Amino acid sequence: MFLGPIVLSFALLAFWTALGWSLIAFATPRARPLQALFLAPVSGAAITMLPVFWLNLAMPISSFAGPLFVVLCAITIAAWIWRRPSWTRGDLIFFLPVVVAIIVFGLPTFRFGFDWMANANDDWANYNLRALRLLNNSFFQQPSLEAMKAGRDYPGFFWFMDVASGTRPGSDMLLAWVSGVIGKSPFFVFMPLILVFHALLCFAAAGLAMASLRRRYLFAALVLTALAPLNLYAVHQQLIAQGPAYLQRRLGMESLLESPIGASDYMCPSCTLYFELSILPAQPSPTEHYPGCIRRRFDFPLFSCPKRPFCAVRVFEVG
Repeated sequence: MFLGPIVLSFALLAFWTALGWSLIAFATPRARPLQALFLAPVSGAAITMLPVFWLNLAMPISSFAGPLFVVLCAITIAAWIWRRPSWTRGDLIFFLPVVVAIIVFGLPTFRFGFDWMANANDDWANYNLRALRLLNNSFFQQPSLEAMKAGRDYPGFFWFMDVASGTRPGSDMLLAWVSGVIGKSPFFVFMPLILVFHALLCFAAAGLAMASLRRRYLFAALVLTALAPLNLYAVHQQLIAQGPAYLQRRLGMESLLESPIGASDYMCPSCTLYFELSILPAQPSPTEHYPGCIRRRFDFPLFSCPKRPFCAVRVFEVG
């Protein structure tokens, strides 16, 4: 029995929860504890992705993955020393469905360990090859044409997608960063990471649905979301970018549009949106082909400062 992959998934979930709560405690100190718990993991992933992207513009991810992890851990420890979350046992019980889902969805890891590759489809290969390019090269570094012609640099072909075509490799960057931190190839880290992404989806959806669901119904909805067969399909089909992001968009946007939001709640959904938009593949959105289907527009600032927002996110409800 192998426990390493599941331990890695739980460690990443705990790390991003602690890191994300540090941001929430600083930016929205009056946020409701349960909502902060739900939105902390995806906020932590967004905080991690920002410096990974910025630093990768100048250097390979493998050169700074470990030091960045140490810095983020230091920030998290300092924030938790400064302020502790006021979560109760009734709040922490919401972790149970997600923990069970990670174990159930990741059952093959107990037998195969890091060698579990699920469906091993072409998307899985593409995500890993792109992660290898970012792991060993800076974002704009051009590949060697001679090496590509000789078949020695297949990851280099993704330069044409990332730089020339402008795709969004956020999920691949996080995959490369986790790979650099633990010292394993992205091919072996992929499945533990997508299990964590499933947990981020469940918590983000629950956090944004709090405005319209009572506590007991919210727990039931979280159970159904965490153990939904469609989500199991998305994990085992290795849809690390498309599946969680599109589900998160549909669940999150409706919650934002159907309920009033206060100024102190702006930051948490913004981190969720940033994480979603940065991992989405560069595919046409429904509004590009069907502009008439836009039903409503909703604008909110990116940071919790209603008088001086640093920037704004515009959300369209489509139907």
